Amino acid sequence: MLLFGALACTGDDGTSPTDTPEPHETAGPTADTGTTSVTHHSGGHTATPSWPEVHCADLVAAPLVATVLDQPRATHDVAFDPEGRLVASDGNALLRWPHDGAGAPWVPAIGPLHQVDWLPDGGLAVTVATTALLERVDPDDGGRQVLAASLPAYGLRTGPDGWLWVTDGQALARVDPASGQREVLLQTLPDGRPKVVGFDHRARHVYVGTVGGTGTVYRIPLDRSGALAGTPEPFATGIGGGWHDALVVDACDNVYVTDAVTTSIVRIDPAGAATVVLDPPTEGHAHGLRFGSGVGGWRSDALYAALPYGGDRVAEIVVGVPAADFEGGRYVVVD
Repeated sequence: MLLFGALACTGDDGTSPTDTPEPHETAGPTADTGTTSVTHHSGGHTATPSWPEVHCADLVAAPLVATVLDQPRATHDVAFDPEGRLVASDGNALLRWPHDGAGAPWVPAIGPLHQVDWLPDGGLAVTVATTALLERVDPDDGGRQVLAASLPAYGLRTGPDGWLWVTDGQALARVDPASGQREVLLQTLPDGRPKVVGFDHRARHVYVGTVGGTGTVYRIPLDRSGALAGTPEPFATGIGGGWHDALVVDACDNVYVTDAVTTSIVRIDPAGAATVVLDPPTEGHAHGLRFGSGVGGWRSDALYAALPYGGDRVAEIVVGVPAADFEGGRYVVVD
């Protein structure tokens, strides 16, 4: 038994690509139920489907427990495809891993990858560690296409606008995956430089983790189109040792940040209060974080962490709630 924080090495226990977000309207908590209602517009009419509820009271308190899985291997990040497979590079090839089986090679000789995310067209965007290029992997034949050759990309997330939001440790930019057009959004911060990026539930804000400072995480408001609508404001300070390797947000707008200096995972609540929820040994540093898909045995209420300094293994960390959903069309959040 290998401990990672309070971590067990056992057998495996048991977000997919989405279409470009449609316009939606969000109402605040209702007076009688406390739920958040979303009116989703599609095909010229208003639909109000019955969505499952997410209860923020189910959030697992610190310390969290991470279980190292037997099969998957991942260098820096993972993704989950619609068929219920974990997709990651083992440092050489890109493989697809079912929950309870061996990985099948998909893209050979791609090398280690920094971060990965699905595009609106179903392709997989990747930042290649050896070249720092931003590439697209075709979902059918695994063919590779350079999306941005002049951008030394590290952090990568598909935004609510359908563009790729990319960081390189110096700036935050976005790239149109169709044309390769690049737009620099942010070049200077009061403390540190942009390293990783993530979006909250219903895409009201973008969060930026940093490197080269004292560990500040910034928050910037977004407008309804998914574009920046304000200036960066410190959301939380002193997060780890100031070297943020991954940032994800859950459906209750808690932000999770991994820090390379302290090898910890920090959870920041919606008010900006930070708690170390997992404090593993150095060799177990979680370099990448991704919520599971809820398909094929992967839990939707768990983070899956890539452990490049722990044998390229993958750890499952149950947090109790799923990922933020910027379309607002997968579930209703109950405060």
